[in-house]
Amino acid sequence: MISKYFISLLLPPFALFASVSSEPLPGREGSKKIYSAHFGETCMFFYMSPEKANLAKQFANDVNERMLHCITKAELDCPVNEITPVATTDPNPLFYDSLGKPVYVDQQGSEIFIDHAKEVKRLAEESLGINISALSQEMSLIINYDANKFHQDQCPVQYEYLKLHSQPIPQYTIFQDLTLINWEMADQTISGTILEDSESEDSFILCFSNNELCCNVYTEPAIYLGPNQAPEYPGAATLSPHSPIPPVDYSAQMTAGSGKGKRISVAVRGLVKTSQIDALKSRSTALCVDRPTVVKNSAGRKEYSYQSNVFFREVSQDPFSCIKMDRAVRLSDIDGVEVFTSKPKHNINVVESVLREFGLSGFLNSVKVFHLIKRGEGFSYVPVQSLGLNGEYTLLILNASYLPENYRQYPIANDLTKQGIPWIQLYHFPCDRIMKVDSHAFDLLSLTPIDEILFRDGIFDIHQSSPNTVFKKFFTFLHVIAVPNNILSKQEAFGG
Repeated sequence: MISKYFISLLLPPFALFASVSSEPLPGREGSKKIYSAHFGETCMFFYMSPEKANLAKQFANDVNERMLHCITKAELDCPVNEITPVATTDPNPLFYDSLGKPVYVDQQGSEIFIDHAKEVKRLAEESLGINISALSQEMSLIINYDANKFHQDQCPVQYEYLKLHSQPIPQYTIFQDLTLINWEMADQTISGTILEDSESEDSFILCFSNNELCCNVYTEPAIYLGPNQAPEYPGAATLSPHSPIPPVDYSAQMTAGSGKGKRISVAVRGLVKTSQIDALKSRSTALCVDRPTVVKNSAGRKEYSYQSNVFFREVSQDPFSCIKMDRAVRLSDIDGVEVFTSKPKHNINVVESVLREFGLSGFLNSVKVFHLIKRGEGFSYVPVQSLGLNGEYTLLILNASYLPENYRQYPIANDLTKQGIPWIQLYHFPCDRIMKVDSHAFDLLSLTPIDEILFRDGIFDIHQSSPNTVFKKFFTFLHVIAVPNNILSKQEAFGG
């Protein structure tokens, strides 16, 4: 049942984010190309045009000036409320339908949605060279931590269209044009959509900054079981597991507190012939998703090698939880991270075990050991030089973090937006792997913010029916063994 409390929310004057790079990120205003990337079965496109940007800004003004916003119970099982727009100038509903949804006497507001969806369709067809059928639109206002669950989008209008046009039917693809608009997001925060990648098990934050808007398109083909058969979708949902991200801190030094702001998410959905999506792929500029090459070593354990010079090796068991900190010395905090150091001999069994993994037995006195604890929010950078490591080093990293059951380990991130790629990559780093990275690559990595949504398991979220439990606070805990490169050889280092 919808609450009778209504709130009036004001949008600030819209100012677009100015990218520090010479070329705007894909999907931002000023970006002239169409880009594409694959995440599982989902193909994503990033595009923007001046007309599209102006339309988004006008829609933001309509949300502010012509709509009221009510607090409602979340549609999915989660212990929070949602803010939902009501397109009306009269807050009192005429009556409630059989499902308990209000019906408003003022129908003028509905035209806001209808007209906007038609314009998105027209501009998408003009920019992308496609034709869209079965048009629908959904809008949500993401405020602070109201978005805390993964989902797969439900597309009832599209399913009904396919049912009515089942024989004969061309190959169709679900099409979602998603526009994300800043709405009073605090300074130094980011928002966007987090996507779980089934191939790499990594997560990707398709993000945008405060005072910025972006557009990306999700597409996924229907499932055809045989010739002349109607298409099927996986139940009442399609597209990869994903979740909107409420505004979160970008920098560990700029924590804004719990009230980080809000943003608008507008999805215009439809159906497009798959042949037109294929033609669009061929015209687009492909963005490389850095997925690891996976091989098994002589011991039968997997090794993961990334193009970014990041490597992981599985170990037979997790020996790292027995590392002792009782004789560690605390160094100065670095970018919101507590840094400790200890002598290798204080944890000789674990350190020697890790060194043996890479054929480095006998070099115990040449290595240095650090312990990193991150408790706060925002991305934290710990350059090797700040650890007092001068020269070339290889870092062997152990993850001793503890997370509740059904959460994933993503303690380390790579912000690829600095390289013109529109996402931040979160590496899947469970406790039964060792991470290996050289000092140059490590300086580009960061420790991940302690925000629950970044660590949830998308598949578990989608299939659970009970409400989310209260998330217990945790902290990232990494042990770092620094090995001078002058004792390494190409034969000793895996992934080299």
